[in-house]
Amino acid sequence: MFAEERRREIVRLLSENKKVTVKELSKLFQVSEVIIRKDLNKLEEENCLERTHGGAILKRKIAVESPINLRKFEGVGSKNKIAEKVYDEIVDNDVVFLDTSSINLLVASLIIEKPKKITVITNMLQIIKMLAGLKDINLISIGGSYEIEHDYFIGGIAVDAIKKLNVDKLFMGAAGINVFKETISDNSVEDGFLKKTMMEISKKVYLLAELRKFEVDALYNFGSIKDIDAIVVDGGLEKNIIEILHKNKIDII
Repeated sequence: MFAEERRREIVRLLSENKKVTVKELSKLFQVSEVIIRKDLNKLEEENCLERTHGGAILKRKIAVESPINLRKFEGVGSKNKIAEKVYDEIVDNDVVFLDTSSINLLVASLIIEKPKKITVITNMLQIIKMLAGLKDINLISIGGSYEIEHDYFIGGIAVDAIKKLNVDKLFMGAAGINVFKETISDNSVEDGFLKKTMMEISKKVYLLAELRKFEVDALYNFGSIKDIDAIVVDGGLEKNIIEILHKNKIDII
């Protein structure tokens, strides 16, 4: 088999499996691992794939984030599955942080339907409005600079307020998750910095993630999967992703 044919076949395998390893390809094509590495390097130069330790993955896309009022209508079925799992993780007397997320809007709706005696902290205006006045909810609002497109409070004032708090459980969204590089990313640098602060003051960090988030990266890497205690997903993850998460002692819910 010529080199070009072999490389086309590698791309085909990647499109089917989303990941390949040097060892597997070496055995499959009966060539040395050195030759396979050269193939992968060439394909990476051609923007066909992304090299990882010991192999390669499909070239990842950059996440494009739409305003919160549009996002809350996207993939509602998947988001409802995650929201229900999040609700089940919350127990009476918990201090929980619901960050700005279309999934957390659904969590807030479940709390309204089936109230629990909890403290809710949030920097999202819609969640504040939804939970305001509920007798069983001790509601703490994070102030700061209001950003209308995403309906949240951000900036230095928000960061300073969050640093003074102690949280049992943080339920946090992200625009992109790259388990192969161990990164969590967001399109807003300022929001990413806020999320990092939220993680620092929380005893347990839950990442809320639709499966599609594992296929994209966003602009700013604000954290590592090593900072996460649990990931709440809407379906079955691929075996290689599960292995990496378990290796990092991350619960999959």
